[in-house]
Amino acid sequence: MTTVPLSPHGIPLLGLGTWPLAAEAAHEALLMALDVGFRHIDTAQMYGNEADVGRTVNASGLKREQVFITTKVKPDNLGK
Repeated sequence: MTTVPLSPHGIPLLGLGTWPLAAEAAHEALLMALDVGFRHIDTAQMYGNEADVGRTVNASGLKREQVFITTKVKPDNLGK
C-alpha cells in the first residue's frame, strides 16, 4: 500500500470522489477504496449519498478517526 501525502493539517491530499455513487454501488466502491488504502472520502449534500458514506465507513472496520470525510453544503443551506 502506498502512503498518500498529507496536507499541513494531516488530511490525505488524495480523496475518493463519490459523485454519482449511491446505495449499494456507493457501498461497494467505498469499501474497495478503503481496503486499498484510501482514507479521504469526498461527498456533498447534493449527491444524496452521505448516509451511504457513513454506513460504509462504519462497516469498514476502520476507526472513525482514521477516515477523513469532506462534504459540501447545498447552497440553500448556506446562511449566517
